[in-house]
Amino acid sequence: MGEPGTAQFAAVVVTHDPEPVVLAAVQAVAEGHHGKIVVVDNASRDTTNLDRIERDLPGVEVIRLDSNTGFCAANNLGIRRAGRPEYVLLVNPDAVV
Repeated sequence: MGEPGTAQFAAVVVTHDPEPVVLAAVQAVAEGHHGKIVVVDNASRDTTNLDRIERDLPGVEVIRLDSNTGFCAANNLGIRRAGRPEYVLLVNPDAVV
């Protein structure tokens, strides 16, 4: 947990065959967020946008799964990889926050 009076956030984005909007969603989170960001990919066939995230946002952890584990399991994995923040934001891949 964070120090008293400070909020520590992590953001988790789960995706499968992401459209280009996922890059915008992750960029928006990264611009206003100073905590850990984890993108969990559920076995996408087209990884172009994941490659862009890794290239353009080096502080974002991208986890590429070999099989589609489903939305809930992928979120749980992302939460575990986020460490122990005070708050976790579960962000849809087409959301801009």
